[in-house]
Formats: sequence, C-alpha cells, structure tokens
Amino acid sequence: MKYIAVVAVFLMVSSLSAQRPEDCPLHAQHMQAMQHDKQAQGDNPSAGVINRGEKGMGFSQTATNHHFLITEDGGVIQVEVNDPQDVKGRDQIRTHLQGIAKAFAGGDFSIPAFVHDRTVPGVPALERLKSEIRYEYAQTTAGGKVQISSRNPEAVAAIHDFMTFQIQEHHTRDPITKPAGAAQVKTLAPEQVQSLLGGEGMGMAKAAELNHYPGPRHVLDLASTLQLSKDQIAQSQAIYDEMHQKAVALGEQILRQERALDHLFEVQDVSPDRVRTLVADIAALQGQLRSVHLLAHVAEKQLLNPEQVDRYVELRTNSGPTGHSH
Repeated sequence: MKYIAVVAVFLMVSSLSAQRPEDCPLHAQHMQAMQHDKQAQGDNPSAGVINRGEKGMGFSQTATNHHFLITEDGGVIQVEVNDPQDVKGRDQIRTHLQGIAKAFAGGDFSIPAFVHDRTVPGVPALERLKSEIRYEYAQTTAGGKVQISSRNPEAVAAIHDFMTFQIQEHHTRDPITKPAGAAQVKTLAPEQVQSLLGGEGMGMAKAAELNHYPGPRHVLDLASTLQLSKDQIAQSQAIYDEMHQKAVALGEQILRQERALDHLFEVQDVSPDRVRTLVADIAALQGQLRSVHLLAHVAEKQLLNPEQVDRYVELRTNSGPTGHSH
C-alpha cells in the first residue's frame, strides 16, 4: 500500500534528526513544509499528515511503497521504490532510513510526534529503554529496511504498540499479529486473558448498568422489544463497535505489560523503579479500559428515550444483570 504519509514519519527523521541540518539537501524544504503544514492542518489531521508527508518526502507518492511488519522480538520498517530502475528514489530511501536508525537509537522521536500531532503510542517506553533496543539498517534490492528488536519484554511491547499505531493510522494493511505465547499470562487466569483479548466488560460497567445506563450490546440484543428505530440501531452498533475496538486494543496492552512484569521476577531483574513503572502503567491501562466501557453506557443512554430506558431496566432486572458483560 502506497501511503506517502507514513513514510514521512521516518524519511523526515533522517533529515531533521540524524543528519546535521546543513548536511541534508532537503533541509530547507523539510523545515518549510513543517512550518506550513503546522499552520494549515486545520480540523483534518489525516489531510495534514498526508500534506506534510508529500512536501517532506521529496518524491512521488505513487513511486514508493512501505510496510510495518510486526515480529516476535520487535518489528521491521521497510520502504522501497516501485520501479527498480528508479535509482534516485532508491538511494534517497536508503539515506533516509540510515538516518532513521540513528535517530531512533538515540531516542529521538520528535518527527513522529510532529507528523501525528501527538505522542505516538510506545514512544515514551522506546525513549526510556533505548539502551535495550537495537535498530539495524539494511539495504534491499529496491530500497532499505530498519530491523527493530529487543530482549526486554517491555521494550518489545512498546515496539509493537508503535508499529500497530502506524499500521492502523495509515492503513498499510500489514498484518497486526500477536507475539508467540500471547494467550499465556501466568499472572492472570485463562478466562481473564480471554476476556481482555475479546474486549469483554468483565463487570467494569456495573456502576452504569446498576444505575440505569443501558449497555450497547444488550440494547442491540433487545432492539425489537425496545422498538429501536433504524437510526438508533445503527448508532448503537457504532457505539458498540468503537467500544469493542478500544477495549481489545487496551486488553492487549494490559497483557503485554503483565507479561513484562512477570518477566522481571522470572529472571530476577527486579528494581523498585521498574516495578513501580510497570504497575503504574498497568493501572493506567485498566483505568482507561474501565472508562471505555462506562462511557459507552453514557453514550447509549443519550441515544434512547426515557420510555426505552425504563423498558430496558425492567427487562434487565428481570433477567438478572449480575452476569453483566459486553
């Protein structure tokens, strides 16, 4: 998939971070593009990302392709030209990717933050654990690639978060695979693992359910009885889909952090700071997950009329909501 925007995340890094500005032939172009696009982004981040990428990359969107490949110990960033005869484009890619490897190894992720106008998932840990991560550049026939790897489970989890964000944000269609042993977490019961992977509620929304805030999954199950309109059904499905997608993503992050915590004790590499950091990260993710479920109930109640809410409460009370789950 040829999306110039993602490549900009990496190709601009080499010019602005890994190289000295005076050594980069496109430095002036990059700086001008960054300033212009920061002002022109407006309310459409996707358009802003694409625009900045087009200006900062220096070659045609249709002349290149890139991939973000998740591996068990990290991932691979690969960029290549479509036409093997495009020597100029190939060499430009190679120069930039070498710069990427150096910049990221030094903990410099300022360009991804600029392009996406936010801190990219995984970056805080990548910066903190930079000494435990390897960035290896290699040429390919039509361009180059950067292999990112680590033996530290927390670092690997951060690499996966970074790569997953790039795949999803820019629609590269690269597979989002789970590392080997993803379903094995010694610190959690198997049913807890499956619930987290499945985006289930696990009772996290009881405060809403028990106080008459309907859940989108149950509303859809009772659509006929509640006499939902077609628009209400469509919006309820959208609320559920958004909640489920976020819950699954957070569940996977929680499992990775739980594995990292277990690994610290397994290899007896425990330090107070690392334990506190991992536990705090897990607690923050669990808080986000609970908020996702609760806010879905809030959105659902706003969608229904008072009579539908009362009918829902009656039906759920009679069926016994103690086993509440999405």
